[in-house]
Amino acid sequence: MCCWVDRRLWAVIENGQAEGMLSAHAIATIHYLIQKEVGKAKAKRSIKAILRVFRVAAVHEQAIAQALDSSNPDFEDAVTSAAAKFAICDEIVTCDPKSEGVAQC
Repeated sequence: MCCWVDRRLWAVIENGQAEGMLSAHAIATIHYLIQKEVGKAKAKRSIKAILRVFRVAAVHEQAIAQALDSSNPDFEDAVTSAAAKFAICDEIVTCDPKSEGVAQC
């Protein structure tokens, strides 16, 4: 298990007690980071495992436009927030202590 998601949260989502989503750009970033450390095959297996548990929130033109118009100084956080809004998510959970207005893991 990677540090980017709390084991308890993963279990709640995997057991169907909550629905979990990751933004499309997060999937690409996760793949890149895993591939960089342990190779392409492990990265592909990891992404497939993630997709068995989490759904993907689209990052489309409207989400990017909303992020650009956002007052959030962190563009990546703004994109995540916009993707979550379009996916009608109730909460955004992050391990980034600098993110404001989101639940911390």
